[in-house]
Amino acid sequence: MIKQCSVFSVQGTGGRGRKFCLILFLFCTLYPVHCTLLTPPAFADAVYLNTGEILKGVVVEEHCDRIVLSTYRGEIDVSKASIDQIFFDNEEQNYTYLGDKAFSEGDFNLAFGFYQRALQINPDYQAAKNSLLRLNDALAREKLGIANSEFLKLLKKQLGIFIARRNDKIEVISVDNDSVASKSGINKGDYINSVWGSSVLYMDIESAARVMVGADSTPVILGIEKSIILPVNPLPWYKRIFLFLMFNDFGFRLALKPSGLIVSYVDTHGMAKQAGLEAKDEIICINSESVRYMPVSMVRRNIFQSRLRHVVLTVKRNVIAIRK
Repeated sequence: MIKQCSVFSVQGTGGRGRKFCLILFLFCTLYPVHCTLLTPPAFADAVYLNTGEILKGVVVEEHCDRIVLSTYRGEIDVSKASIDQIFFDNEEQNYTYLGDKAFSEGDFNLAFGFYQRALQINPDYQAAKNSLLRLNDALAREKLGIANSEFLKLLKKQLGIFIARRNDKIEVISVDNDSVASKSGINKGDYINSVWGSSVLYMDIESAARVMVGADSTPVILGIEKSIILPVNPLPWYKRIFLFLMFNDFGFRLALKPSGLIVSYVDTHGMAKQAGLEAKDEIICINSESVRYMPVSMVRRNIFQSRLRHVVLTVKRNVIAIRK
């Protein structure tokens, strides 16, 4: 028998199954989405500023010109120009950070050495793998000698999209029919948030286009953000009386992972699939509200007990596009 507990499905019968559900329910209620029982002590990262001041917290985002630091007082933006050094809790993360810093300064050989060292420490560290791919792509692009004025035109030719900057994000404002982007699942209105796992938020469109283009017939991994609207079917009046007892799973399940709230399963015949949700999507907002610090019990309520409202999920998804 399958017992529903929070946003997960768990197998079990009898007392042990009920006890497990109770434990999981309490865990999901008390712990925010990005916390687990195995989370290391908070405020493990130290940001050293040029002024000598030290900020402690957790670096939750890194962009071209700033980082976002989560502290006990809330999230703060810290300009990279004001940062002398960052020390992370994980050794491989420190080496990847140093590699990224060298990469941004154009020292590709030094960056390569740092990435290699990070992968020697942890061969499964995805951030270092992504940075190596980005480095290889940059080296290949450098050989092409593309003029700065040609990046947007080449982006249109290779991927079939035109982009614009909106609210510090890179928005896709047009997608050619049968283009590489269209076949990869990129639609008009989507946002491109990262290339090879590196953020393009706060970039100008020329700089963003530059890292998206490259040699013909080569792949590029784009991190896109899109909105998925889950419609809620209206109920007759006599069923609305028992609305608080109803549970609508829309044909998908969620899993709590260190990277965030991930769609673990999508029913091929369900409402979520029809709306465009895919397995491995990461949910970042529900009805425009971030889930980063949202307790899982609230996630469950906002999605699965929506009380006749349309549920708008903002998701992140990685797509692979082969440049023409």
